[in-house]
Amino acid sequence: MNIEKQIGEYPLLMLNATQKNNLSIVKKPYEKGDEKHIIALFEKVFGKTMGKTESEQHWRWEILGNPVKPVSTMLAWHGQRLIAQYAVNPIEFWIQGKEFTAALSLDTMTDGDYGGKGIFQQTAKLLYSEITERGISFIYGFPNSKSVRGFLKYLDWQIIVPPPILIRPLDIGPLVKNKTKSARLGILASKISKPVLGTMHRFMSDNSNISIRKENSFDVWADELWQKCRDQHKLWIVRDYKYLSWRYDIRPESQYSLFTAWLHDKIMGYIITTSQNRNEGRVSFILDIVAVMDVNGVVEKLLNAVINMCIENNDALISAMVMPASVYRKAFNKFFFIPLPKRLFPQEINFGGRLLNNKISKELFYNPASWYISWGDTDLL
Repeated sequence: MNIEKQIGEYPLLMLNATQKNNLSIVKKPYEKGDEKHIIALFEKVFGKTMGKTESEQHWRWEILGNPVKPVSTMLAWHGQRLIAQYAVNPIEFWIQGKEFTAALSLDTMTDGDYGGKGIFQQTAKLLYSEITERGISFIYGFPNSKSVRGFLKYLDWQIIVPPPILIRPLDIGPLVKNKTKSARLGILASKISKPVLGTMHRFMSDNSNISIRKENSFDVWADELWQKCRDQHKLWIVRDYKYLSWRYDIRPESQYSLFTAWLHDKIMGYIITTSQNRNEGRVSFILDIVAVMDVNGVVEKLLNAVINMCIENNDALISAMVMPASVYRKAFNKFFFIPLPKRLFPQEINFGGRLLNNKISKELFYNPASWYISWGDTDLL
């Protein structure tokens, strides 16, 4: 006899051993109304909401709000019960002078009652076939420690590079307090570290002709800046106004700080951050930076603005994801951003992907030096 377990308002059935071995699974693309089941499955599998406090608004922004269409989600059903999802978000990329459509893999999940039956890879392969027919050139993402093995073993992914995370400490007190469980030592560490770490950027030279503005949102200037900067890297997301306004401005429940750099009335760059409270203290993440490189001091002025803001906000550290071949890497080094060893990551993060056609060479795609990736390009923040 089946026992029903209520998840929100959606009934999920608990299976006995006989039922698990006699499954009739139907796999089909998303249809309007399926989001209720997707949200219920997400909250069951991950034990949290999709957004900071709620799920449906976040799902509608992330999937239905994406300006690149259509919705690309494959669902596996056992009767009326959703048991697995493989979803991607189509994203436009600029690759050596041409636009290509790629797909960011996200929110892959299988109901724990159905684990070990190959449903994950079957659902993924059906979706890969569908998006390949639509001309999507590659799929990429950031699988965690629980899912990375399945991507590599069953879906022909390759790890391109461990995410190159840089950190800029500003106050080591919260970290000392967390590690030693001593508030007194934490206070002492803050008193010693903050004056030193907070002044290490102030002697940097800058361009007095560049002005920094605090913005509330992106505007059409983003298109002008993208045209100036799009050939800086070999392979990166198209950072035009359409994409940036969707990714940051209309995302629900999220707060960002956005600075722009101007030379007289010409846009020269932007930098965008968000903050979270972590065990090591308040952390600001640099989600993205784009800057004109043939004008001296633009990146430095933007980083300086962020560091000053973080000091005022009593942040413990700043985190940035900066690829080794990024044209901005040198400026980060000048401001004392240091690599975070992989063994110190709060959680395992992997950056990888798979080509779906031959429009892009393997030598380019799997070469870490080709890519520009930032925290904002992930589905992690």
